[in-house]
Amino acid sequence: MACLLAGIPCARSFTSGVQIMKFNDAIAKLKFDKRMVNWNIKQNVLTEKELKEHIAGLDDLTSRVGTVQLDESATFTDTSAANGEHQEN
Repeated sequence: MACLLAGIPCARSFTSGVQIMKFNDAIAKLKFDKRMVNWNIKQNVLTEKELKEHIAGLDDLTSRVGTVQLDESATFTDTSAANGEHQEN
């Protein structure tokens, strides 16, 4: 039976001819996940030294960053979305 862990499929078998990673492999992929780092350090899954080495080894992607201009004077007046109402077009 397949499961999902943080959007990563995990299981011990094959499903529809597609290999699905094992649970332990899925956990290993989350070792440096930003949402899991503090927990992993507290549980001794990850050390501060390993984290620093991992961060130092990441590629510098600052050249691929884009900017977004926001109009701060704009206001949201349609309260239907805020109230959970959905309109189909």
